[in-house]
Amino acid sequence: MVVGIKIMVFVGCRSDEGLTSKIIKLLQEADWCECHKIELITSTGPLDVLYIGAFDIANNYIRLIKPDLVLCTGDRTEMAAAAQASFTNNIKIAHFYAGCMALDWSTHDDTYRHIITLLADIALCESYEAVLNVWKLWDSIGKKGRVFIVGNSHLDDLEFDDSLVPPYAYNLVLINKATKLKEKLPDFNKENTIIIGPNPDGEVDLEPTYRNIPRAQYLSLLKNCNKFYSNSSDVHYIAPHFLKPEQIIQIGARNKNRQIGKIEPGASYKIVEILEEMNKDLYQ
Repeated sequence: MVVGIKIMVFVGCRSDEGLTSKIIKLLQEADWCECHKIELITSTGPLDVLYIGAFDIANNYIRLIKPDLVLCTGDRTEMAAAAQASFTNNIKIAHFYAGCMALDWSTHDDTYRHIITLLADIALCESYEAVLNVWKLWDSIGKKGRVFIVGNSHLDDLEFDDSLVPPYAYNLVLINKATKLKEKLPDFNKENTIIIGPNPDGEVDLEPTYRNIPRAQYLSLLKNCNKFYSNSSDVHYIAPHFLKPEQIIQIGARNKNRQIGKIEPGASYKIVEILEEMNKDLYQ
């Protein structure tokens, strides 16, 4: 077996970190590869600024480290930029959560996700429905690649940090771009409410309690809250694992029509196994 295969895992916003944290840990512990975690965001700003900045960061690290494979996750602007930088440097791309559909074009999520998939050589999908979407995309440009169903990773890394959990009952708010909390909930009471800031390109109409926090602290706040208000995909993937349906309040239409595969942990392990098996064929 080849030792020292270089795999670069890009991390942009908070959601990317949560989806890939276990994958990164497993790859860094493996003896058959080198894993390089690359942070794509250095500041907040509009989409064009984030895109250009992420492209430059990814491009510089690709030229410095010269990876054999990059792993891009999800549908963010910065991830699309990293995928483009990888593609133009002729680096193989694996796309995790390829083929998912949010079906709300106001957020651009589907557009960026499909851009990454079109650039990718390997599609790692959470469901058969997502696989069908990938095949349609690739068929449209005559592309050939390798597609795997791996499930989802939202519950793969459940480490908790209770240091921010208050000693009283509280609500938790996680609002990303495209939804104004006061517009959707005019009677919303900020008292005893913890608000987590949006993605780097977003803004909310209430001052966040925390601009950004580590995943372990966020999971603890979510697990112990009274009600969870959000337009994040976490209302489908993570919150139901800890909260009852009546505790979860989906705000706006951002994820109302999202196609969700079966919620079960384990994708991180499957992805690492796939990459380990494939490294002989792809890189020797």
